[in-house]
Amino acid sequence: MNYIFRYIKNNIVGNTVIKNSFLGIISNILQNIFFSIFFIIIARNFAANDFGNYVISNTLYSFVLSFSTLGLGNWFVRELNGTLNRELLIEKFIKIQFLLGCIFYLFLLLTVSIIYDSIEIRVLSFIIGLNLIPDNLIYVVKSIGIADIKQERAFIISTAESIVKFLISVLLLITTISLIQLTILLIILRITSLAAFLIYGTGRLISLKNIFNIKPDIRELAIIIQDNWAFVVIASIAVVNWRIGNIFISKYMTLKEVGYYEIAFKLLSIAYIIPVVVSSTIFPSLVKSINENNSIKNYNKIHFAYTLYGFLTFTFIYSFSDKLVPLLFGSQYATVSQYCKQMFSVMLVFPSVLLQANLLIALKKEKADMYCNLISLLINIIICTVALNFTKSISVVIFAITSSFFIFHIIQDVVLINSKTTKILQVINFYVFTILGCLLFYFLSITLNAMVSFTLFWTLVLIAILILYKYQKQNNVSLAKYIPIMIDQK
Repeated sequence: MNYIFRYIKNNIVGNTVIKNSFLGIISNILQNIFFSIFFIIIARNFAANDFGNYVISNTLYSFVLSFSTLGLGNWFVRELNGTLNRELLIEKFIKIQFLLGCIFYLFLLLTVSIIYDSIEIRVLSFIIGLNLIPDNLIYVVKSIGIADIKQERAFIISTAESIVKFLISVLLLITTISLIQLTILLIILRITSLAAFLIYGTGRLISLKNIFNIKPDIRELAIIIQDNWAFVVIASIAVVNWRIGNIFISKYMTLKEVGYYEIAFKLLSIAYIIPVVVSSTIFPSLVKSINENNSIKNYNKIHFAYTLYGFLTFTFIYSFSDKLVPLLFGSQYATVSQYCKQMFSVMLVFPSVLLQANLLIALKKEKADMYCNLISLLINIIICTVALNFTKSISVVIFAITSSFFIFHIIQDVVLINSKTTKILQVINFYVFTILGCLLFYFLSITLNAMVSFTLFWTLVLIAILILYKYQKQNNVSLAKYIPIMIDQK
């Protein structure tokens, strides 16, 4: 315990990045709790077909939202840290995102009209899609906070929004509200959140007057996209890779299966939000560190923590989803637990995939990351397209996405090894430790009950970490020697 407290004191307390990450994690945990309760109430209070229509409409919106910002947040953060005229760059970014929000709202309406004949899906998509414009403007505010590592206000506003969203869903328990009325209320809430972000989130750096005076510049937008098109592809594929499963299931299976998949994905999204938040905080520090001294500080420790977290979420869901899913969503969704176990296997690699993607972008190798994303998406689509013609099962879709991310990780490793950013032996160690950890946990899970196997596994992991840490202190050997990846960028 002394080693643990000393490590926390020396490395965590007072660290701006860790403090900001911690606030972000707490905020997103609270948001996901309220959003999940909202989702559960929706699932319980609407018929399966109505719920399926709502899920499909939200999925289409998520697809278009993934394109609507063109992934220019990373470009903006990188440029903002090096520019001498912040106000001009921020104004430019506002113009870009406002214009893109309008363009992609029209694109959403056209896409829905082509793909689906259902009037319900079209109307819901028409209303939900209105979120695109405020979402893109909020994206600007959040990007400023990420660049300055000052996201506290954004976290507070987002948490407050999630609470109000939960309270809106409570109305379903009190009175009868249609899906149309519900989505209109949510639009009003999102516009109110935008006002809060502009007034409070930026310290009035951006105002509604600025936005109303915006004169979109298509030519300027085209130049920026031409120079940064890799970011566009990366951001788009990142969401499409996750959400394309809903589209395949809606086309090959019933609306009930759409709901099953969405519930499993909802639980996964709660788990992966933590590394997403931490990565958004770490990214500016990676860029700054590389620009200043061409080194990547503490990357090995971060990677190790990401790997442990991925294992923790996978083993937890594998152990307890059989009881957790029926408890949260009702006995009618008990079948979903098996899909949760399958889907959470991606957490063995997803956190480190995300971290390595940020590393590639920080090193200005975003095109390499783009190709990794493209290959991953292509694998996902090929497996779904071929396999679903033989077996119409949610497991096929889940296998496609988990396989694509495992291959994604391998390709990233190859790129980083070839660029001499990582060493091949350390990459091999990551896969060896992952496989051995899975085998040990599986052996314990088939031998002992869920609670005992989960507790025993993590007790053994904690003991192993403490032994290595003690050895490090006694022999003045870096723990990075035992960690799968160690960066030595010189």
